[in-house]
Amino acid sequence: MAPISPTDFEADLLSRKGFVQKLERYLLIDHKYVDGGLVASLEGPFGSGKSTTIRMWNNDLESRAKDDKELPVPIILNAWESDYCGDPLVALVSSLIEALRLRELDKPDVDKIREAVSDIGWFGAGLLNQIIANFSGIDVISAGEFAEEKKADKGGKEWDAIMAYEKRPSALNDLKGLLREMFEGENPKVIFMIDELDRCRPDYAVRYLETIKHIFDIDGLIFVLSIDNRQMESAVKALYGENMDFPEYFRRFVHRRISLPDLEERAVSNMVESYIKHFIDGNGRVSMIGFEEYGRSSNLKEILLGLRMYPRQIQETFRIIGHATECGRESRGNLRWCYAAATCMLAAFKVARPNVFDGIAKRNLTDLQVGEFLINELSLNGRDRDWWFSLYITGTGVGVEEKMVVELSKKLGIWGDDTVTGDVGRTLEQFNRGWGVPASNQIVRICKIIEETALFTNER
Repeated sequence: MAPISPTDFEADLLSRKGFVQKLERYLLIDHKYVDGGLVASLEGPFGSGKSTTIRMWNNDLESRAKDDKELPVPIILNAWESDYCGDPLVALVSSLIEALRLRELDKPDVDKIREAVSDIGWFGAGLLNQIIANFSGIDVISAGEFAEEKKADKGGKEWDAIMAYEKRPSALNDLKGLLREMFEGENPKVIFMIDELDRCRPDYAVRYLETIKHIFDIDGLIFVLSIDNRQMESAVKALYGENMDFPEYFRRFVHRRISLPDLEERAVSNMVESYIKHFIDGNGRVSMIGFEEYGRSSNLKEILLGLRMYPRQIQETFRIIGHATECGRESRGNLRWCYAAATCMLAAFKVARPNVFDGIAKRNLTDLQVGEFLINELSLNGRDRDWWFSLYITGTGVGVEEKMVVELSKKLGIWGDDTVTGDVGRTLEQFNRGWGVPASNQIVRICKIIEETALFTNER
């Protein structure tokens, strides 16, 4: 079974390998058309699979780069994890040292970078900390020893904060010159993949962008920033005010903005197949829903695609379904098909359209409004939308009142000539049998179970 959080393209549930291959080729070519380093943003909403995509890309490229020295070395960084550090230069330079080691360059080159960073640490008061010690071999104690050497060089004269501030730009320029000497070239030598930048404190996120722009703007380096554009905009405006023109501001730092593609039908099918085994009917779990035996997996694929859900949302939907329908082996697959399909639909609404779910659960939405949502906002074809509306309306108990349903369907423009021929009655009868209970609002009952599941309660 494929892992829930894949680390390589062999277990790629998102079917993103083709996209990544195109992106990599594009960046390696586009690098030649910009002065200095190329910076691109890979943009997608929270939960769209950005982290998984760049993690798989990093591991794939890292494996290929070991055998092909012409390929750039990938470095993946979680910016949020170094947020507390205070200076993004630490994480970035430390990662470059790792890249040098991967390239098996001479030790003096590594030592030069260490010395340059220590110089900045001396002039920048507090730059060096445990991140460097843990990741690159530069530690605070060494920085302190270096500071004593600097004092000795100056005849033991104590340097004040102003003197340190004045010397820092020169130290940074020395570092940039060293990096240029090591990495500058026609072909990219390193691709930085920066994740979670939009989760950082606004001041740190902006400093990260400025550090890339001013220190790492070097031919031979490529940066890919994995971000939620809306979150990044909020961070910048929190620092500079709501009137900040974010697109123009961001353009100063990023050459290319690339959107993560929506999930294809194949990817959703992969996820449904894998998640059923992981969350619902496998790994010791048993469900009252007979997904494969009764075609419920097809129903679930329809609603997930119709809602255009993100990977994280799909995973959360399965978690809710798994909790709501888990049972003993003697009850496996015994849930009536209308209950099963409605549970899948409402769990998806709970995750992807919580306002619609709440409106249904609290009866704040009319049947006409729910019908309009199913028809106008879901990406479903005519037959599928009619099916889901029939499921919903019979689950509310209204389905036993054929005249009311006919009038409602005319307002919604569904079922076509069926409302004239009388086929509506036969359709409603089929769904009412699928519920198998006296007319009552089973939809609200399922909503209650799902709400209790979300609240980690066992009450039913």
